[in-house]
Amino acid sequence: MTCFRMVILLIGGQLLMTTLLAGLPSRVHEFAQVAEGGDANLWMRTSILVRNHAMREANITVKFFDDSGTAWEVKIGEDTASTHTAKIPADGMVKLMTAGQGAVLKAGWATLTADREVSAQLFFEIFSAGKLTTQAAVEPVGSVRAAELFVDIDTAVGQRTALAVASLTSVAPVHVTVTLTDESGGNVWAGDLVVPPSGHVSKFVDEIIMDTQLEKYRGIVSLRSDGPITVTALQQTGLIIGTLSALRRTLVARRGGEQ
Repeated sequence: MTCFRMVILLIGGQLLMTTLLAGLPSRVHEFAQVAEGGDANLWMRTSILVRNHAMREANITVKFFDDSGTAWEVKIGEDTASTHTAKIPADGMVKLMTAGQGAVLKAGWATLTADREVSAQLFFEIFSAGKLTTQAAVEPVGSVRAAELFVDIDTAVGQRTALAVASLTSVAPVHVTVTLTDESGGNVWAGDLVVPPSGHVSKFVDEIIMDTQLEKYRGIVSLRSDGPITVTALQQTGLIIGTLSALRRTLVARRGGEQ
């Protein structure tokens, strides 16, 4: 069963709420969205929380990849690297937080592997004019080839839904078919995404499927891929961004290190 923890923050007189979803313990976790960097007016950073349930020390390795699938160097603490390691005490936890550096806001994804089962949670933060405006949690949904997510779009008020998709194979590009079904269960639209090997795509649904009727749309987006992926949805209204986990997904059995 997935556990929920809600964090309530009061910043600059504004109430902010973040829900952290802690999934089942595993030796492998993938996070479909990492955000880092930006300028003084708008910048982002990412944190990863890891819990060791065992009565023995756990060793973890976190790897970052950019949109192209290239190893992405990110600063955590005093180290700038694409791969970071940490030890978690028995029955303890660790927080790895990026520095939020880089003149250009950049997105990608991350993997976490451990030598024993751990629970893991990622969340990214958005800062505007020096103030925290948003925290959004990304649940590790596992390796999938099919998934469904909610979509809610109203471009007149700046409300849009984006998909963040990461490829879990380094062998070849992954082709993803994106299908939309409205509230009535009809009016189906379709589009597609191509994700580079070990790469990442983060794109608004109304950019994936070019249709004027999607200026105001509510329904379900279904993904079908020819290779293993991990995915989350990003719900944006202005600078406020939340995440939506998959409603239904078909998990892929893991085979060693390569997915």
